[in-house]
Amino acid sequence: MMIFELIIQLMNPRKRRVLALAEMNMEKDKFLLFKKEFLREFGNSEFVRDLERAFTKNGKVRSGAAPAEREGQTYIARKGVP
Repeated sequence: MMIFELIIQLMNPRKRRVLALAEMNMEKDKFLLFKKEFLREFGNSEFVRDLERAFTKNGKVRSGAAPAEREGQTYIARKGVP
């Protein structure tokens, strides 16, 4: 498993637990705002994109990491990339 995929896989259960705790302790309207911001910050639009940038340089994968699949697009390693 690539480092990138492992990080995402380890983050997802933690995100679910944080959201469950927030839902139990917040009013519904406040929770919905929190959830939206939390998922924007730690989901594909912020965290995953920043992680992809950290593991790639000039479109080439570094350190054995692979960018995430987005919207049905599959990223294919080029020749010379493990």
